[in-house]
Amino acid sequence: MAHLLRILLLLSLLTVPAFAGINVDYDDANCQGAWLLDANTDPEPDSSQNTNTGAHGGDPTFATASPPPGGYSTGYYVFDGVNDQLNCGSDASLDITQKAAFSWGGWCKPTNSNGDWNIISKGDFQLRVDVAATDHWRFQAIDGGGFQFAIYGQAVVSEGAWAHVVGTYDGTTIRIYVNGVLGNTTDTVGTPTDQSATNLLIGIDTASSRDMIGDIDEVSVFDDELTITEVNDLMDNGLAPSGAPAVNNSQVIITTCT
Repeated sequence: MAHLLRILLLLSLLTVPAFAGINVDYDDANCQGAWLLDANTDPEPDSSQNTNTGAHGGDPTFATASPPPGGYSTGYYVFDGVNDQLNCGSDASLDITQKAAFSWGGWCKPTNSNGDWNIISKGDFQLRVDVAATDHWRFQAIDGGGFQFAIYGQAVVSEGAWAHVVGTYDGTTIRIYVNGVLGNTTDTVGTPTDQSATNLLIGIDTASSRDMIGDIDEVSVFDDELTITEVNDLMDNGLAPSGAPAVNNSQVIITTCT
């Protein structure tokens, strides 16, 4: 009997997610923008407490064939590098330069290795992939001293592969996480340069110089600094409402049994 119970316990562990619940929710009070990108409508709805809908520019293409592995929703958008964008406006809730802390996040799958592509931008604040020369992920800020950068340079960017990318600011330091791992370069930011008048854009920047060639999904804006635990929770369980069941694709693996 004891042997049978042991087998049943091990079988149950094989199907139980490694994390029991979701801590980062799009209906959290700190979430100022949440674009699941699964509605296939123009404008794309904002699932947060706000109404920062994302108006289409260019012709981003809705797709469902190959969503990110940890996503909560099944839809995403394909950007062709020719002015494709979602314009989420310049509401005060998105004004990161007036926040004591903030975080940006999203899934990105670059499909071209000959340029630099924006995931999220608001003026000179940009979360992007630089594959043309430096081949890394970058979170860019600006203060009175000029541009400051947090960089994930531990591995080259994988063209055609989904990556979960988060940039955070705690009032002093900017950081970047790729697939739940902290980047090897952080930077100190003084008083951020005012970007309140610029729109928050998905897939492009205001100068239209880094138009995304690739796929983007589940973009979010929080007005606090996500911890590494919360970053991994967001990656593993998706951008979901509070109380939703865990999605986590990471399963407990049993290697030996005695």
